[in-house]
Amino acid sequence: MGAGASARYQDGDYEDDEQSRDEEGAASVCDDEGSQGTYSDTFDEQCLGQAAFSGPCKITINGVECVVTSGKLILEVLRERGVPIPSLCWHPRLPTVGKCKLCAVEMKDGHSPDWKKACACASVITPDMQIRTESQALRQHLAETLKKIAHGQAERGLFDKAVHHYNDTPDLQRLFGLARHSQVDNSNQAIVLDVEACTECSRCVTVCREVSGMNIYSMVGATAEFPIVKQYGRLIGDTECVACGQCAVFCPSGAIQEQNDVVAVVQAMQAGKVMVAGVAPATRIGLGEQLGLAGGLGYNKVPSLLRALGFQFVFDTNFTADLTIMEEGHELLGRIQAAVRPNGDFVMLLPHLSTARSPQQMLGSLVKNYFARKLGRRPDEICYVSIMPCTAKKQECKRPQLRTDDVPDVDYVLTVRETGDWIRAKGISPDAVSESEYDNPLGTHSGAGQLFGVSGGVMEAALRTAYELQTHETLPKLTFHEIRGLEGLRTSTVMMGSLELRVAVVSGGAAVRRLVDDILSNRAHYHFIEVMFCPGGCLGGGGMPRSENPHVLETRAARIYGLDERNVIRKSHENPQIRALYEDFLGEPLSPLAHRLLHTTYTPRPVPKPPPVLTPAPTAEQFFQHPGSIDDEGSIRTVSATDEAEDEALAAREAKKLSIFYATQTGNALAVAKLVVKSARQLGYDPVLLDLGKIDRSKFGKVRQAVFVVSTFWDGHFPEHARGFWDWLSQPFHDRRYLKLMRYSVFGLGNSTFELFNHAARCLDKRLAELGARRVSPIGDGDYEAKDKYRGTFRTWMKTFWKNLPRSLPVKKSG
Repeated sequence: MGAGASARYQDGDYEDDEQSRDEEGAASVCDDEGSQGTYSDTFDEQCLGQAAFSGPCKITINGVECVVTSGKLILEVLRERGVPIPSLCWHPRLPTVGKCKLCAVEMKDGHSPDWKKACACASVITPDMQIRTESQALRQHLAETLKKIAHGQAERGLFDKAVHHYNDTPDLQRLFGLARHSQVDNSNQAIVLDVEACTECSRCVTVCREVSGMNIYSMVGATAEFPIVKQYGRLIGDTECVACGQCAVFCPSGAIQEQNDVVAVVQAMQAGKVMVAGVAPATRIGLGEQLGLAGGLGYNKVPSLLRALGFQFVFDTNFTADLTIMEEGHELLGRIQAAVRPNGDFVMLLPHLSTARSPQQMLGSLVKNYFARKLGRRPDEICYVSIMPCTAKKQECKRPQLRTDDVPDVDYVLTVRETGDWIRAKGISPDAVSESEYDNPLGTHSGAGQLFGVSGGVMEAALRTAYELQTHETLPKLTFHEIRGLEGLRTSTVMMGSLELRVAVVSGGAAVRRLVDDILSNRAHYHFIEVMFCPGGCLGGGGMPRSENPHVLETRAARIYGLDERNVIRKSHENPQIRALYEDFLGEPLSPLAHRLLHTTYTPRPVPKPPPVLTPAPTAEQFFQHPGSIDDEGSIRTVSATDEAEDEALAAREAKKLSIFYATQTGNALAVAKLVVKSARQLGYDPVLLDLGKIDRSKFGKVRQAVFVVSTFWDGHFPEHARGFWDWLSQPFHDRRYLKLMRYSVFGLGNSTFELFNHAARCLDKRLAELGARRVSPIGDGDYEAKDKYRGTFRTWMKTFWKNLPRSLPVKKSG
């Protein structure tokens, strides 16, 4: 397999051999209704089954020959060359889904002389490929796809099909702008879901699962009226949602947005409150994007724009970022001496969290309890508004622990998107306002404070101060390159005199979950960990501008690092106003007053549990009408006259039945599954080949013997067609004995050059065992990077499986 394929898929190219050819030409599968059918190359499989190569190659796009990089997605190449191509489900920073089908193109290559449709987002460039984006068939396909989206929205009361058609094709832009807000879920304090505007693109499902690691959204069990199913079928506010807002950032239709607090802020202005705003580090980076300024927004334009909106004072949250480092740095050094390791579950981590408040909350506390005194005002006469890149800050400011004398330290939080839209709505032009300074005494900051806007920045700022507090020596270098970057996890060891400090930086909820699991299981050991739930940190926050630019996070990070380098003060403890604040008001870091105003406490958050599935117990009358006993599932099991010989015959028949499930992205797992089918027939078994994405889940718990052949797609993902099955199987509502009847084995297909090699297969193997299934043989790790691809591993795994598979199974007596 070429390098291009390695970069895209673990489920790589399959080299056919004699064993993989199915003499019958078709294998038994389940169709959409769960009935038996025959396997064929459907549109989805054509889209997601393209092989990948590497290097430059010649192709033809709409009749024009060009040289492009093979192995890249067709959609990426078309957009790079300015060829218009619509899409909804695809985003350059998310795994490929191939769901909406709007990006369909026609293509042919040396393997196929006929034009065939394929999703440009899920098909890769190969040498001598011919692509066209215009044809009668494609126009008809686009019209039908858009009508399907429009029909779904019409079912939910949004789209008037009789009015908003243009040349028999619904206008996509109109489609996105007509929400009537009659089916709105605003139960969450930070985000709101309007299902009427949903286009069923599944981006929210993908980002919540793959980036945030939360699985709040699903399309399993979705209906036309409710296209998105939320965790446990509940309102968002009753789920485990942490309000990170990544779903809002990636939603292309505006169906998911932040709770808008602009009206409440305007009302506070009209009520005569003293209006104070605080600006976060990433906000000044994102506000220019939201206002459509290609060159960005001048650093000192931001306070001028906010004053034009009606704020009387504008402070810089970078100031309290420096203050956070002072409190956190002293706290870190004290805890290192205590050196107590966490163990148990997530709740056991609470004592290890830093008690220092976030810069937002520190600034709010100082505005209400320090700056208010300087103005001669009561705290409740001031309205403090944070301008943040984060939706979760809306939820944070409402925490009961973050109030002083029952007055909230932060009254409202506006995201970058809300603020930018408000500025435009008021007709304020950035060019029409001059630059101005942030207000003091809470405005001067160091470059270290600016770093809070990027993943790794809090760690780097803390190390600049902690090093000098610990060693009493000047830090030899200001930049810690080893913890910079946008990877999910970065680790390093920093020598602070004789102290060897092990540090980790993690961003993205899915990466956070993996790291915490490693810590709790003693596989990872660190003194100091920076955690950012959003990918890349605040610059990738849920309140930042939406962007289709695949490199937007890198661009934002470079600007933040540039602001740090241009700052005269580079260390938090060298900020003169921080020193003055301690001398005049707080006393010293970790003082009683500092603890009261700058620190907080934590309590375990109630974890929502799925509603119980209640099965009515048999009545006494039923029991006596059907003499027998009640089995451990609560069902009546009657006594049967079946003799031993019949039982043995039935057990033998059951042992011959074998369900062979597959999950594939490019067709390779299906080919391997067919080899298992062929081998099973030769050994006298009765095999049935089943697509995991199309099975009848209500019957899954009754499967007695099963083989699972699962490929890992991209960097650790389940193949798209089977993700619905995995979402369903991984939900916590299943009983721990749900699969107690099943004997199984899993064979995985992957690429060992990936960090999460065969991750999908391993997760499935673990989950089946958790639900009571019995493992017949260890998981087989098929590796495309092996010299023989995966063939040697497959043969060994299959021999072990056949050897261990029981020849008869215990059978419940019928009744």
